[in-house]
Amino acid sequence: LDTQDYASFKTIKNIKYLSTGLFKQYKKDADAFNANFWTMLFDNGYVFIGEHKLLCLKDESSEFMGTQVKDDVATRNRWGFDEEDKALFFTPRTVYSKETSFDVYVLGSEERMLKLQEMLEKMVYMTFGGMQSIGMNLFKFDSIEPVLFDSGKSRVLLSRAIVNPKEVDLDSALYRVEQVSSVFDNRVMESRYRQPMIVFEEGSVFHEHIPTIGHLVKDVVDHEAIYQNAIGLLI
Repeated sequence: LDTQDYASFKTIKNIKYLSTGLFKQYKKDADAFNANFWTMLFDNGYVFIGEHKLLCLKDESSEFMGTQVKDDVATRNRWGFDEEDKALFFTPRTVYSKETSFDVYVLGSEERMLKLQEMLEKMVYMTFGGMQSIGMNLFKFDSIEPVLFDSGKSRVLLSRAIVNPKEVDLDSALYRVEQVSSVFDNRVMESRYRQPMIVFEEGSVFHEHIPTIGHLVKDVVDHEAIYQNAIGLLI
């Protein structure tokens, strides 16, 4: 490798996201995408945007150059009738510039997709989480369309899934794992944690021709059963 190619090669470890254009190439023919990847990278057919840890097609780069992404920690005040319920807690969040577009991939029947579309069309008026009254977490529905898959040898994991060595062939897979654990209640004296899980990270690649891997994980908090979603979508 020459100096320029070596610099391109080093960017691989920093890639966290792929653009829609790259992802469409992968969906169309995964094997061809993998075979041509290095050539496209070294010939500058792909562009790495370090600020977003994003790899995209050359003709898409201008679109992402104008997108701003900021990781932030919001300080919030918890209030209750009981003095002990009063406390500060912190919520990590990611803020995107206006007009940023997102793709959502869902596995389901045509009937369920129609219901999902109806729900998404209302997200311009109401949405998930709080602060929608001041314009946060509001989205405008654009379109919905079926996703066609290439029946190639490999499939990429779109969401984290709990590790189950009996479910996938680890020897033929390319994957990374991490431990997931989150605090339910940030009060110092009564913090509750969900059950830690070892999961495959998004972007891991498997040779399984199944739509999902993983399963729901049952936990018990205050004698009540709760379930964590550790099912990952493969496409």
